[in-house]
Amino acid sequence: MRLILAGLLSLFISTIAFAQITGEVESMGFNSSYRPDCFTPMIVRIKPQSGMSGLYVIQVKQKDSDGDDVVFSRTISITGDDSSHDQRFATYFLPTPINQGLPNVMAGATLRDLQKELKVFLCNTNGKEIATLPITSTMVNIDPPRDMMSGRRGTHMVLAVCGNGSAPAWNEFRESENLLGVLEDTAFVQVGPRDLPEDPVAYDAVDA
Repeated sequence: MRLILAGLLSLFISTIAFAQITGEVESMGFNSSYRPDCFTPMIVRIKPQSGMSGLYVIQVKQKDSDGDDVVFSRTISITGDDSSHDQRFATYFLPTPINQGLPNVMAGATLRDLQKELKVFLCNTNGKEIATLPITSTMVNIDPPRDMMSGRRGTHMVLAVCGNGSAPAWNEFRESENLLGVLEDTAFVQVGPRDLPEDPVAYDAVDA
């Protein structure tokens, strides 16, 4: 009986600790822009709670053509105490290129549509889901299927690294149409120096 009571108490305490875990997907891609089937950066924000220090796993899930889950995982180390601040972690996943890709805001998709197709969880090291990390912003597919592009060409993605209020001197909608001798349109995606990922795999979709 004592062992049973001890086990129930331990389960109760663990359940309370897990219920206190909060977090969200803060950003995806570069300024929300991505290219299908290219590794895409994702920043996850976790609010640590007292007693939750240890190893956890971020899991990003989506469906493949057979309806099976495709999972991208990264193990993270969280430090939690009463004075802990929010902690941010970078992970990477391959957005699906099938079935028109992930819901695209440029094609009228909403945040709710994206949340249905792409799931992000915080798990323990055994793979058990202990918290859902909601996606907080939509995404822009810079290379949508051709039938959604109204005859447009492919897109050359250029990161414009800007700071101190600067911005690229470029009008995408006016100047892209006037470019001669190129086979693609150009999309300048503005990012700050502090937003540049450290892992080279994050630049899979970037041309320049």
